[in-house]
Amino acid sequence: EKIVSVAPDALNIYPNPATSEFHVDGMSSAGLASISTITGREVISHPLAKGSNTITLKNLKAGIYLLRCSSRDGIYNGKLIVR
Repeated sequence: EKIVSVAPDALNIYPNPATSEFHVDGMSSAGLASISTITGREVISHPLAKGSNTITLKNLKAGIYLLRCSSRDGIYNGKLIVR
């Protein structure tokens, strides 16, 4: 199976830094968002619909997290800052 990276500008992820929630816009197909600590422990897994999505950051401490958005069209990896 081939892994395709999604161009950083293909998705609009805002606000970043975030406080209580953030948005993922531009999904070309349904997929999954995964938020992990820098050490790799997954703290949130959230389904993504085609188009626009809102993800609540309940119970997350302030810090830097790894964000992975994946779908059949590819994978986006980035950082999410929570204040």
